[in-house]
Amino acid sequence: VKTAQLSAFAAVDTELGKLVLATFDITYNYVDDVALPTKGLKFSSLAWYALQENFWMSRSTLNVYIPAFKWGQIVFNAGLKTGDSRQPAFSALLGADNELYSLGKTPVIAEEAYWLHFGIARQFLKSWWGGIQAEIFTNYGAALEKWERFFDQWEVGLAFSIPFMSLKSNFYVVYDQDDGFTFGYTFGMPRFRHGF
Repeated sequence: VKTAQLSAFAAVDTELGKLVLATFDITYNYVDDVALPTKGLKFSSLAWYALQENFWMSRSTLNVYIPAFKWGQIVFNAGLKTGDSRQPAFSALLGADNELYSLGKTPVIAEEAYWLHFGIARQFLKSWWGGIQAEIFTNYGAALEKWERFFDQWEVGLAFSIPFMSLKSNFYVVYDQDDGFTFGYTFGMPRFRHGF
């Protein structure tokens, strides 16, 4: 699947005659399979600026899949979020979108956040309906305020993914730096995503 997309949007308050909102979205997708990629890369970046509140929100991600070991692939993901930590709904929530699975229940509110993911994955089954994949991974994430780190966390784990054509399920076992275990699952894909 090879796609590239660029879009921009601006909203004007007709009573004030002013620009009140601007968005910018860029996506580059060069992976071999949408459900279970084994090689390629995907980059996406979404920025949103509210002029009246005078703040930016953004989310950028890079996903790289490299075939390795004749039976699997190396998976690398990295991302950066920015937002307004004074308003939780518009903050850079670390853990809210599975950046760190152990923070899914209690995401960290920040002005900026970044994360890294490294994994070794293997597909056990691939068919017209989807497939089954296992991955051993490690994640690291940090929350920042004015670009100064105030929180960071690492975790290691095992994940099983069973994506179908338009439905995805994941099962996780994660161990984090606080000596805690997290067991979790996700089921489904959101039809529309705001990207933050």
